[in-house]
Amino acid sequence: MLGNLEKKYLVLCVALLVLLGGAALWPQNTEKTTLDAITETRATDDDQITAHDATVRTQIRDGLVPHKALYEINMTSNRSGSQVLNVEGEMFFEWRPACDAWLTDHRFSLYYDYTDSPRIHVVSDFSAYETFDGTSFDFNSVRKRNGQTYKEVRGQARMLETQDERIAEALYTRPEDLRYDLNDNTYFPVSHTIELIQRARAGDRFFNAYLFDGGDEEGPIQVNSFIGEKANPMASIPVNENIDTTLINTDAYHMRLAFFPADENSNEPDYEIDMIFHENGIISHMDVDYPEFSVSQKLLALEEIDELKCD
Repeated sequence: MLGNLEKKYLVLCVALLVLLGGAALWPQNTEKTTLDAITETRATDDDQITAHDATVRTQIRDGLVPHKALYEINMTSNRSGSQVLNVEGEMFFEWRPACDAWLTDHRFSLYYDYTDSPRIHVVSDFSAYETFDGTSFDFNSVRKRNGQTYKEVRGQARMLETQDERIAEALYTRPEDLRYDLNDNTYFPVSHTIELIQRARAGDRFFNAYLFDGGDEEGPIQVNSFIGEKANPMASIPVNENIDTTLINTDAYHMRLAFFPADENSNEPDYEIDMIFHENGIISHMDVDYPEFSVSQKLLALEEIDELKCD
């Protein structure tokens, strides 16, 4: 019981806080977007459309704010018959650009209380390196239970296409000899963030995709996103001198996301989240619903940080 619930929660946070992505839970978006319709017109328009799309993505990328944040995690409810008595802890998150890639670091410190076992303390450190063009993603994580290391995950994923071949795979070095093929609708975390912001700005309501975040050894996951109305984040953020409210008083959206195993045809997600997501890449609040319990993730501290200097 412990390992399964602990794994799900950590994978969710790793994926979520660099962001994510809407099929079985949310209706499929069968209507063509304006961009899709145009690309079917004439081949002479293709270059113009590609250039416009690239410009929009660059503008979104440039609007993402390097920052570090501290979140408080608490259980808000549990269902009848659940063996989980409580989940609580904190998560530290840091995200900034380097010369040619986004660098992400998070650290989770979580306590689990169960009906039939003593309290367990789990610490997880995760770091990732994702190139700006979204073609390469390096990941590394270490997890400890009550001070003892029990899991390490490490590897690299690539999404490259040349004249001769297409490379779309995730290769692990820990555990060894583990490999996953990635389909054409797979995103790495920051690329997924940019795509989600672009969909929100365009007024799209649904976005269905696969996400590879390197959070565990189970490979890509299917993420179904519903994009709601614009949010008023300042209404839910308490006065706190440790939170830079200039980063919160920005355009944001209510979003609900459902997470499914990539290789299973299930009508029920493993978990769902509600969040307030900002166009600058910050998540100011999140609620997570599992079949057995729910938790909230509240912002305790937030500040902008400098980009790393290039040599």
